[in-house]
Amino acid sequence: MAAVLANAEARNALLIANSKYKNFSSLSQPISEAHNFGAALEQIGFDVTIVENATKEDMQIALMTFKKKTADGGIALLHYGGHAVQVGGKNYLLPVDADIPNEEYVDIRALNADEVMISMKGDSNIIILDACRNNPLSAGSSRASTRGLQPVGSKPKKSIIIYAAEPGNVAQDGVFTPILTKRITEQKSFNEIFNEVSQDVYDKTNGTQTPGCYVQLFPTTYLAGRNYAETENDARSSNEEESRHKRAEHRNNESKHASHNLPKLPKSDIDPEAALDIVINSVRQSQERLKSSTKVVSSREMQDKTITKSKEKHKASMTGSGLTIDGRKFKWTAETAILKKQTKIKGDGNSGVFIKKRDVTLSPYIMGQYEVTQELFEFVMDEENPSLCRADNQSMYRMPAPNKEMYRPVENINFYHAIAFCNKLSLLMGYKPCYYVYGIEDWENLEFDQIPLVDDEVWDAVWCDWSADGYRLPTEAEWEFAAIGGEKGIGQSGTFAGDDVLDRVGWWNGNARVGAKFVGTRMVGKKAKNDFGLFDMSGNVSEWCWDYYGTIDKETVTDPRGAEIADRGHIVRGGSWESYEDDCRAMNRSRSYRAQYRANTVGLRLVRKGR
Repeated sequence: MAAVLANAEARNALLIANSKYKNFSSLSQPISEAHNFGAALEQIGFDVTIVENATKEDMQIALMTFKKKTADGGIALLHYGGHAVQVGGKNYLLPVDADIPNEEYVDIRALNADEVMISMKGDSNIIILDACRNNPLSAGSSRASTRGLQPVGSKPKKSIIIYAAEPGNVAQDGVFTPILTKRITEQKSFNEIFNEVSQDVYDKTNGTQTPGCYVQLFPTTYLAGRNYAETENDARSSNEEESRHKRAEHRNNESKHASHNLPKLPKSDIDPEAALDIVINSVRQSQERLKSSTKVVSSREMQDKTITKSKEKHKASMTGSGLTIDGRKFKWTAETAILKKQTKIKGDGNSGVFIKKRDVTLSPYIMGQYEVTQELFEFVMDEENPSLCRADNQSMYRMPAPNKEMYRPVENINFYHAIAFCNKLSLLMGYKPCYYVYGIEDWENLEFDQIPLVDDEVWDAVWCDWSADGYRLPTEAEWEFAAIGGEKGIGQSGTFAGDDVLDRVGWWNGNARVGAKFVGTRMVGKKAKNDFGLFDMSGNVSEWCWDYYGTIDKETVTDPRGAEIADRGHIVRGGSWESYEDDCRAMNRSRSYRAQYRANTVGLRLVRKGR
């Protein structure tokens, strides 16, 4: 997939701006923002169409016209500013004349976001939804009162889908689109522009808003052309078939840290030159970000030295009742040995990991009985707790007494936070960390604000030492085997983790309220456990897994670890307090998120190598 560089390529943009709502609150920003954004796009060669204060029919006609206009390829960009809602796990854009007294009218009188997705026919498709505001429907509606938008289900090929705020969260008016407008004319790839916009939005909102991003084989795209002056001195190979690893090594030898080689890049459809540019730029940015308190990694032996120092510094132990670190006991941290020896598992289901004609061998492993609590996360991460469902969030998520807030699961953490937590806890316990990230050798002193909040190719190249005895995220196969209670649960696709009635084992959309108010997560370990003695594997928070999402093939495999390419992001399993029943089923694998994704519905559970 070649990088999109040609200025002569067709560039079409459709901007829909809804402000003057008849039945919902008016919005002051969308129309002026659309005109400013459109003017910036015209400067870089886009043919821009702006539709203001559109009815559902207006929006459908505009999309139909746009679909025909982009049928011959090129770059297609669609921006929507206005109200939107999520109902039943689907996103809807609200026309200005929509009269929606309750959720039953949404599908009839609002525009399903999937209609937007199927209208995108370009070679590169950019969809921007600046609509993640508080749900304008009545709070009395049982499902439509959810904040923000859901991750897009239907994604066009070769697309990047941008949310002004991460799915499930709310965007501030007048922040995202003006920042994007200022940067859209820069001679950088769209991925680079988005990363910088994300950081600008995060800074402007004091960390309360981070844009969300979903990619479906999106090619490297330069909307305003490429600034070759910045790269004209880069070493270039004349051989287009030269391996990416060799090219990365050659380029990196020009840098200050010439002795370190980048990890070998995975095979993909992305143009090698463009992919290399992304990685090298991220390496340089990561080095700048980390140099104030960490050094560039020189070898894995450096982490071994850190383990020795940590053992001398901290006194920690794991007993049957849980963790004790420096004399402090942590409740809800006990572990269970799921497999004590390597085991071959014969698949016999129609869904999940253990399907018919697929034999999976798993190595011994130990799993935490509970989701990681806010108490433990805050202790390990130097008093940092990003969770939204906590005592000081008075607006929505505080639980009534006698619940103890510190024993709720940590959430609102991305994949990078999860692996950093695993390594830092491993060091506290005197275990060997599992994860290696280029540029970081001192995990113990890594500060929370040094962990990326937006997609970072250096952190995405994280390598796992499966022989290490430290904490890590479960693979999807490990997670599912534990959730279903072992081999006897294989093929039971309709069950939850421990019971066929969700209320008995999990907190979900049907029981996550106090009165009419959602209160989010609950204390861990308050529902029934499954056959392995594990709690909350259905509901409460979805749990990060190591694997990139991939198809499950009929094969014989040992310790499967997911797809090699991040086509759909990392798997999360188990459903959450906001999920409906299907998402909470033990074999449901419908959710995956990019590493930057954070929400008050996603946390983690720990595993480590069996003895």
